[in-house]
Amino acid sequence: MRGAVFLGVLIGLTTLFPCYGRGHHSEELVRVEEGILDLRGLPFDYERRIPLEGEWGFYWNRLASPRTASSFVSDRAPEFLKVPGYWNEGEYPSFGTVVYTLTIYVPEESDTLGLKLKNLNPNYMLFVNGRKVYTSGMVHPEQRMSRSNSVSLVLPLVPEEGRIDLVITQSNWHTNNPGLFRTPIVGYYPVVLEDLMREKAIDTLFIGGMILLSLFLYFSFFYNRDDWTPFWLGSVVISAALYASVKGPLVLMDLLPKAGGSLRTGIIYGVLLYYPFFTFMQYTYRKGQELFKLIGKIDAVIIGLGTLFLVLADKGVYTRFELLFLSHAILLSFFVIFTLFLDLIRQKTIEAALDLTGEVLLFLAVLFSVLDNFIPNGIRSLGGYFFCFCLFQTFLQARYTGKTNLMIKVLAERNRTLKDQKDQYENQALMDHLTRVKNRRSLDSFLRKSWEMGQLLGQGIGIIMVDIDYFKKYNDAFGHKKGDACLVQVAEALSGSLKRNQDFIARYGGEEFIIVIQGADSLASLQIIAEHLRQAVEDENLPHPQSECSPFVTISVGAEFQNPARGNVAGPDELVHRADMALYLAKNRGRNRVESVSAPEKEEQAEVLEFDDQ
Repeated sequence: MRGAVFLGVLIGLTTLFPCYGRGHHSEELVRVEEGILDLRGLPFDYERRIPLEGEWGFYWNRLASPRTASSFVSDRAPEFLKVPGYWNEGEYPSFGTVVYTLTIYVPEESDTLGLKLKNLNPNYMLFVNGRKVYTSGMVHPEQRMSRSNSVSLVLPLVPEEGRIDLVITQSNWHTNNPGLFRTPIVGYYPVVLEDLMREKAIDTLFIGGMILLSLFLYFSFFYNRDDWTPFWLGSVVISAALYASVKGPLVLMDLLPKAGGSLRTGIIYGVLLYYPFFTFMQYTYRKGQELFKLIGKIDAVIIGLGTLFLVLADKGVYTRFELLFLSHAILLSFFVIFTLFLDLIRQKTIEAALDLTGEVLLFLAVLFSVLDNFIPNGIRSLGGYFFCFCLFQTFLQARYTGKTNLMIKVLAERNRTLKDQKDQYENQALMDHLTRVKNRRSLDSFLRKSWEMGQLLGQGIGIIMVDIDYFKKYNDAFGHKKGDACLVQVAEALSGSLKRNQDFIARYGGEEFIIVIQGADSLASLQIIAEHLRQAVEDENLPHPQSECSPFVTISVGAEFQNPARGNVAGPDELVHRADMALYLAKNRGRNRVESVSAPEKEEQAEVLEFDDQ
C-alpha cells in the first residue's frame, strides 16, 4: 500500500517537470523594439538562444508576396504588435490578413543562424531578406482558397551585411486564435535545430509509450471481453496520444505533412469530445451503477451529435463552438471527480484515492493543454504530461487486474477444495461404511451404465449374488461386533478375488453382496468366477460352529448372465431378480454352492476370466 501511494505521489510530481519552463531564453533580456532587434553589442556565444519577443512591425489587412516583401521592411510599420500574442487581443477581428516584420542586426562575422518557428496558427509565408523561404498551408485573401496548417521547424538564416529581414504574412479564416503566439527563437543553426529535434524526440517517445500502453490494454480486453474497463481506458490512452501528437512539436503533422490544419483541428476537437466519454465509461463499467449507465447513454447521444458536427461542418467554424466542447469535457470530468471524491470519503481506501488521483491527473493534462492556447511558451511537453497520466492509469489497471487475478486464484483454490470435499462426500455417500465396498445406491448407477454400454458394444453382463450362510446364527453366537468383523473379512475376500478394474462389488443389504462382471462372455465362465469367489471365502477359515453346512463361514452364490444387445431380459433389474432367484436356489439345495436358474448352452465354450486363485 505504501508503495502504491509513493508511486502515485512520484508520478504526480514528475508531471510538473515536463510541463513548465521558460524555454531556452537568454540570460540577459533582449527585446524587439519597434520592429528591430539589435544583437551587435551582445556577446553571442554558441549555446545562446534568443527569443524574438517584443514589438514586431504589424500591417493589418495586407499580404506580402515575393515582389512586395522587401517594401514592408524598408518602410516603417504603421504600428507595432506584441509578440507572442494574438492579433485579435486588441482592436482587430479574428479573421483577415496580416503582415509581421522584424529586422535583426547581428555582428558582421556571425555564422549561419537558425530560426525556430513552433506551431504558428493558422498558416504563414516566411520571407528572409526579401526571398520566400517557407510556406505553411495556403495564405490567401479569400476564405475559400485559404488553407490552414501547423508545423514546427527550424530554418537557416544567413545574414547579409550584418542584417536579417524577416517578413511573416498570414491569412486567417479558420481559428479564433490567430497570430504569432509561440515565440520564435533565434540562435546558431545547429544548436536550435538540435533543440527542436530533442523536443520532437521526447514527445515521440512519450506518444509511442502511450500507443504501446493502449495496445496492451486493448489486448487485455481482447482476451477477457467480460471486462470492458481495459477497452475504455485504452481508448482514453489512444485519445491522449493523438491529442499530444498535434500539440507541442506537432509530431503527427511531421508524419502527415500534406494533411493540413483541418486534420489537426478535427483531432483536437474530436479528442475534447470523446476523451471525457471514454473516461466516464471506464468508471461506469468498474462501478456498474445505474446512474452512471443512464448518464453514459445520454452522453452517447451527445457524442453522436458532436461527431456529425465534426464530420459535416466546415473546419473553419470549429473554434466558434470551442466553449461548448470545453464545457462538455469539464462538466463530465467534474462529475467523475466529484463521484470519486465521495467514494474516497465513504470508503477511505487506497483504491479510491488512486482512482481520484488518476482522474485529477487527466483533468490537469487537458486543462494545461487548453491553457497552452493562452500561456505562451508555458508548457514544454504535453506528451510528457499525458504519458504520466497514462502510465498512472495503466498502473491502476494493473493493480486492479492483479487483485482480480489474485481473487480468481483464491476462488479457484476454494473451488478445488470444495470440489475435493464434494467428491469425498459423494464417494462416502456411495460407500458402505462398514465393509468399505460400494453400497446399493452406487450399484444402481453402475448397473444402469453397464447395461447401456453392453447394448452399445454388444458385451455381456454377469450378476453374482452372494449371501453368508447362517449369518443370523453367527451373530447370535458371537455378537454383533464379531458379526461386523465377519462381514468385513468376507468383503475383503470377495474384493481380493476380483482382479479386473471393471469388476464391481457392492453390499446389497445385511449379509448379502452383489458382484457385477462387465464383459462376461457366457454363463459358464461366470459360474467359474462365482465358484472361485465361494472358495475364497471358505478358505478364510472363519470358525462358524452353528453352521449346518460347514465348520467355517461359507457363502451361497447365485449367478446369472445376459447380453443386453441380444438377450431376452428386459433390463438390469430383471437380471438382478434372476440372480436373486438363483441365490435362493443355492440355499434350497444345501447352501455353500453356486447355482443359476438359466442353464448354459452346450455349444458355448467357457472362457475363464482372470481371478485370484489364492
